[in-house]
Amino acid sequence: MTTLLDIRRLGTERRAAHVPVFVNALTADDPKIRVAACDALGWLRDPAHATPLMTMLEDESEAVRYAATANLALCGSFTPAIALTKRLTSDNADKIRARAARVIGFLGLPEGRTLLKQLERESAPEVLAQIVYALGQLRHQPATNAIAALLAHSDHALRLECIRAMSRLAPDRILPEENRTHTDPHVRIEAIRHLAQRDPTQFCEQAATLFEDPNPGVRCAVVVGLRQLNTIASRTSLTRLPNDPHPEVQRHLHGYS
Repeated sequence: MTTLLDIRRLGTERRAAHVPVFVNALTADDPKIRVAACDALGWLRDPAHATPLMTMLEDESEAVRYAATANLALCGSFTPAIALTKRLTSDNADKIRARAARVIGFLGLPEGRTLLKQLERESAPEVLAQIVYALGQLRHQPATNAIAALLAHSDHALRLECIRAMSRLAPDRILPEENRTHTDPHVRIEAIRHLAQRDPTQFCEQAATLFEDPNPGVRCAVVVGLRQLNTIASRTSLTRLPNDPHPEVQRHLHGYS
């Protein structure tokens, strides 16, 4: 009898010769073994193993369904979209619906309409964030206004994905300035990136003020944005920034050579 430790050990070897053992383990009574088998099949990164993973999408165990959904991302974009859209639209676990949306976006499966419909009826912020990510990855333009309406959501992860998606779907859209002063530095970073893309002139004019941010990651984003623009205005703004006590910001300011 194959144990959980056996599956985990064989899985780390990532050898196709062990596939029969993994497939057999998918029928084990212990859901932890079934999860480990899903992980082991996914780690092989072979489209041929998507079929046994898809059979586990209906497993009674939430942990197994999640593992099967997540590992389908490693099997390539040939995965039938219907297998994932069913998890997205009907699974009772938030994290599985969220992961299904993430995988659809990661694989670039053409399911923008399904994602948008689910966005309009979804309430869990965790799931909404991943649907927005997927719609942004797919550049599904009909979702632009629905995503823009979520920009003021209190959930930080969701707001972050909304800004990223808007940078893909509507790079010229003006976003609320409050995002550049948001309490979450990750939100501030994405807002700065969007501004640099949408209005380079305004970004260069505000660079010195944005560089006063207390978070070094945000200050790095300002410097990186100026360097990427590489215009006369951005180079001038860069030279006017003060020295910074944080070593990573210093490296960005002065280069890595």
